[in-house]
Amino acid sequence: MSEPSPMLNTIIGAILGFAAAIFVEPIKRWLYRPKLVLSFGDSAEYQTQTKEHQQKKDLTDNRKDICTYHKASYIRVKVINNKSVLAKGCRAYLVGIEKCSEDGNYSDTIYCDSIPLAWSCHGDQRFVPVDIPNGVNQFVDLVSVRETSDAFRVELQFHPYRYEPLFQEKGKFRFTIQVSGENVEPVFEKVDFTWDGLWDKYTCKKVES
Repeated sequence: MSEPSPMLNTIIGAILGFAAAIFVEPIKRWLYRPKLVLSFGDSAEYQTQTKEHQQKKDLTDNRKDICTYHKASYIRVKVINNKSVLAKGCRAYLVGIEKCSEDGNYSDTIYCDSIPLAWSCHGDQRFVPVDIPNGVNQFVDLVSVRETSDAFRVELQFHPYRYEPLFQEKGKFRFTIQVSGENVEPVFEKVDFTWDGLWDKYTCKKVES
């Protein structure tokens, strides 16, 4: 049997090299991609109290502002990247709101969007995508309540007017959060939130799958 010609060997090598470039790198990126993990609990890191301030006009002198302080509580979901590869461009979304009926069953509400949620402690950049290194905690603000209001506030980037009646209701809600990023498999967490209009009497817990 005759040996393959040098030209044939060159062609075969080129084909194999092209195949490696096309298939090996995507498989490698898939195998070594970041892995996000969401968690929620009843400790202070998930349900944290803070002070907020509010500017009001002085009733005795409209030219002056008075700064008042009130207590608030933020319900947060923790995000961790469990792999050594940087998780780039991560965003958090509220993808579902259900409400519990008197018979104990949950059903969909009028909420039907996927609106970005805020990254905790990011100030004016709280809705900007974040890169999450391995082992670094990031938190997503889900809901906040405060002693100056009998309504809860979902920490969304946009608050469509059509959802205002929903956020003024009382009862037991189930929120579904999704976090995703570049070359990152989306992950989900469900949180039950019970609200009766008293800012420091709410309850919330992780929904076990």
